[in-house]
Amino acid sequence: QLQGKILYHQLTVSSTVIGSHSITSCIERSEIMKCSKRPTTIQLGLAAATAVSLAASLTKSCDAFTSPLANHVNKRSVSSLGAIGLGPDDQSPTLEKEAAEDGMVGQKTFKYANPYDPERVIKGEDGEPLAHITDHDPYRLSRMSNSDRAADAWFGALLESEGESFLGPISEEHKQRLLQKVELVDEPVIAYGEEEWTPYVVRRLPTSPLYPAYGLETYGLPVPRRGAEAWRQFDVNGLIAMDYSGRPEGVGTDKELSEKEVEDAVASFKSKGAWLDDDSCDGRLVYINGRFCPSLSKTTDEVKNLNSADFESGLSTETLELLTRLPDGHTDKLAAEVPDSDKGPLNSLEKLSSPDHCVGKATSQFAINNQQGTAAFAALNSVKAGSVAYVHASMKDASADSEDEGNAPKPVLIVNAQTPSGGSASTEEDKGVAFHPRLLAVADDGSVLSLVQMCVDLNEDSEEAPCATFVNGYTQVYVGANANMTHAFLEETGGQVTSRVEISDEEA
Repeated sequence: QLQGKILYHQLTVSSTVIGSHSITSCIERSEIMKCSKRPTTIQLGLAAATAVSLAASLTKSCDAFTSPLANHVNKRSVSSLGAIGLGPDDQSPTLEKEAAEDGMVGQKTFKYANPYDPERVIKGEDGEPLAHITDHDPYRLSRMSNSDRAADAWFGALLESEGESFLGPISEEHKQRLLQKVELVDEPVIAYGEEEWTPYVVRRLPTSPLYPAYGLETYGLPVPRRGAEAWRQFDVNGLIAMDYSGRPEGVGTDKELSEKEVEDAVASFKSKGAWLDDDSCDGRLVYINGRFCPSLSKTTDEVKNLNSADFESGLSTETLELLTRLPDGHTDKLAAEVPDSDKGPLNSLEKLSSPDHCVGKATSQFAINNQQGTAAFAALNSVKAGSVAYVHASMKDASADSEDEGNAPKPVLIVNAQTPSGGSASTEEDKGVAFHPRLLAVADDGSVLSLVQMCVDLNEDSEEAPCATFVNGYTQVYVGANANMTHAFLEETGGQVTSRVEISDEEA
């Protein structure tokens, strides 16, 4: 509930819940109205009756639309807005002279134009000035709980696990992104009324330290936090209780199979519906325990496995740029420009979203609250993946298919299979193994692509000692203008992970 003057800019009010986005947009685009001399209470989620009373009260303040903003600000309204993080930046709660009556809306005189001015003197209880804090690094880890520290240690074990990286410059760049801690600096002060002004900023007094956003204390990309918005429905403590720093043997190299192993694998895949014969697909890439299997795959120039040799010899600039991209806005440059008749093409996610959608800089707390929490794991995939499944559909391929009796292109099949041991030779029962499958699919302008991606178990009845597995897959799909792409993803690994999600035919 907000008590005091009411902020609104329309004569009608919807009966739906008014969230912070709606209130924010009102503050940005409207004047502040003096609706009544008596304190009025608004509860978020206004009903139709409240809308009528609001409309009636607005008639008493016809000059609200034309009066300057400063004429409608008093101490109480500023305090209410500041308490919920929606107050304008240039208003200070410190007044040299208060209005004597509740109905007076006189002139405002602030001692400091900006209460967060670094030159401001703030005195302690003893009357002596408090020291200003300019070095924030000593406070970087001060808010972390034991669970937060355990999560960072768990992620660090995955990142620093034994074994080399295979994606060349992609691995190097993303590891640097993870290890480079965010810089602790104050956000720029943008005057209220300017185009880029937004209430979604973090401000501090000169005597207070500046903290990184939750999840960014140790790494440059946000890692899991039990209380974070992206992870609050997830058992983070259960996840980090298991060490998954093991890696499959031979990762980064092709897996060679005997004729008998190929025959058994094909039979197993067919029984699970995870197989397409050569004449039924345009390409097929099969991986077992994170390793590419040439004897089970059908490769072409457009459907192939990219290994360390391909990265060393050099891939196209466009392919490298796509592989470098991170989700959740941590790659600020948009994959495609947004046309704008006034400013020209827009290509920055931060600039495009900042004022109205509480996104802005990807490492800010407001932005992280709206993210899915996958950027750190995408970067981890780049560091630990042994290879990349690459699928490319071109306009030329689509034209050729259309000329062939009007038939649609055949699907491309990507299979990631894992055995009970996960390919690990470790005998430690309390240590699991991590897989990092990677897929890049590109459909050019006007192309047609049907992509089927499957994750299945293999050799479930073998005598291999079972091992806990952590699958950190990263699939990137880029679709051009007028392209037609169908992507099917089937996950059938891991058995029964949640009660009654998987049941046998007899139980059904």
